[in-house]
Amino acid sequence: MKELDYKLLRALHTVMLEGSFEKAANKLSITQSAVSQRIKQLEQQFAEPVLLRTQPMSLTQLGSTLLTHFQQVNQLESDLLADLFPNESKGPLSVAIALNADSVAGWFIPAVSSLLESLNIELDLQIADESLTQERLKNGEVYAAVSSQSKSSSGYRVRPLGTLRYFLGASPTFIAKHFPHGVTSDALRKAPTMDFNQYDQLQSNFLQANFGILRGEYPCHRIRSVEAMTQMVLHNCCYALLPEFLVEKELASGAIINILPQNTFDHRLYWHSWTLEKGRLKMLSQHIVDYAHKHLLQTND
Repeated sequence: MKELDYKLLRALHTVMLEGSFEKAANKLSITQSAVSQRIKQLEQQFAEPVLLRTQPMSLTQLGSTLLTHFQQVNQLESDLLADLFPNESKGPLSVAIALNADSVAGWFIPAVSSLLESLNIELDLQIADESLTQERLKNGEVYAAVSSQSKSSSGYRVRPLGTLRYFLGASPTFIAKHFPHGVTSDALRKAPTMDFNQYDQLQSNFLQANFGILRGEYPCHRIRSVEAMTQMVLHNCCYALLPEFLVEKELASGAIINILPQNTFDHRLYWHSWTLEKGRLKMLSQHIVDYAHKHLLQTND
């Protein structure tokens, strides 16, 4: 039976973490040629590629399986050493988490801020649409993920976090210009709106469900920044589906108006993490879930 060489797996892990062979070599204090050789040895052992040399690099199915295994073993080793040598100082634990931009801009940073120093954690937050974050978890790219999906693969635990409530918002000036006779299907087809990126489907799903308007039937900006999205609305550039908790002040002052108060959109989020997590990762997961239960909207249906 073949045995895994964890020196080779560490090289794969570092290449994906750093995003290049050169940076991985610097991190591992070896030459770039040595990193390439270790990846080649890993691929020769299994007679198939473990990663695709694209920009950015991506893992094959085998590479994802091996990387997930390495990260889990690495976590178990870290926890074991902490138990065996409790008096020795713990080095920082790098924790990669995939989550959506709205969570980062809103509730997530306050949720983890009090733990960063006490648990000696280094966060690697990877921003992605919440319908895709679970894929990064399955691919071994992250330890945990905030996802809109309520089910996960075998070996992972899923816990509900709460709900983000969205509304269709616009400035008074924009409303006067584009919706003088109310929010109608015809007006929505002509008025410019906004998505976060090409994967963002929240608004297109909302417009299709409520007005039968399909994606591509209306002008739509793409702004890869939550803060910039709010500014676009405030400066009369477009209307948008906005999370309530991020624009509470603007709503209260009347700078942004809910143009469709009878139709809000509730978006549920779930925490996906490794079932066998222990130590600092387990404490971090539980703290995030507890914080979300206290600060996010909790709905029964």
